[in-house]
Amino acid sequence: MPVAGRKTSSRRGILITAAFKAEITPLLAQISLPRNCQGEIVSDYLITGMGLDNVRRRLEERVKQMEYLAIVNIGTAGAIAPELSTSMVIFPFEFCCLDNSHIHSIRQSNRLIPGITWPVSWKRGRLFSSRTAVSSLDERQVIQVQCQADAVDMEAYAAAEFCERRAIPFACLKVITDLADTNSRAEFKKNLSQAARILADNVPILVDNLRRNFESGA
Repeated sequence: MPVAGRKTSSRRGILITAAFKAEITPLLAQISLPRNCQGEIVSDYLITGMGLDNVRRRLEERVKQMEYLAIVNIGTAGAIAPELSTSMVIFPFEFCCLDNSHIHSIRQSNRLIPGITWPVSWKRGRLFSSRTAVSSLDERQVIQVQCQADAVDMEAYAAAEFCERRAIPFACLKVITDLADTNSRAEFKKNLSQAARILADNVPILVDNLRRNFESGA
């Protein structure tokens, strides 16, 4: 782990963030994080806790200790778009949030995309970050109408905003665990372990693409 109060002289790591450890445990076992060395670029991880405020606070704390080439937020999400179903992987191109009745939106930086080759099974889409768990059809409809979102989580927008303010490249990968409806809590619990295994299979593809992109100087 980084030494408190110290910061590296240059960016050389890719930070993977997740809301809670159950989302990332299979990935940790698979690629031996933290600091999985692949050449000069290493991987690190951070458990932020749930919610936008926790993400902002934990990222602020971490970047005081270490600078990163990129930050990748991973985890689970609820489906909003009817074409999404459980176990699907979503690779969002836009992140949005509702604050005081105003919609805020951040698009993924185009400079990352040319260097990334993603599986055709990954769905591109818009991800809405809610301040509370979405567990009713009414809430789901509001998100769909106001934000035209394809899926909902509770953390990605804060990470995207944090990275945009600091000019840190940002990417995100989520697995659908539920349909953001009245059964969402039960479905989330039932599908969490499988979603974590899917993340473990897919996150290394994204991270390796980013690593090659940075190593090539793209």
